[in-house]
Amino acid sequence: MWIDYYSTRGDFKSPTKLLNDATTGYNVDHGTQFYAPSSPGLVRVWVVVHDNRGGMSWIGTTLKIQ
Repeated sequence: MWIDYYSTRGDFKSPTKLLNDATTGYNVDHGTQFYAPSSPGLVRVWVVVHDNRGGMSWIGTTLKIQ
């Protein structure tokens, strides 16, 4: 299983992270850092979790950059 991180503005240190490996198991370091844009405004951030059978789930939120 892996996670893809997305945003409408800004950037991520690692936009894709491994969540669970078939041989090594759960990866506790599956987070990443978000680098906010320099200009204020709204930013939509969302993540998509994928499995190796074609399944996926996503969730998102809106951030207000000041």
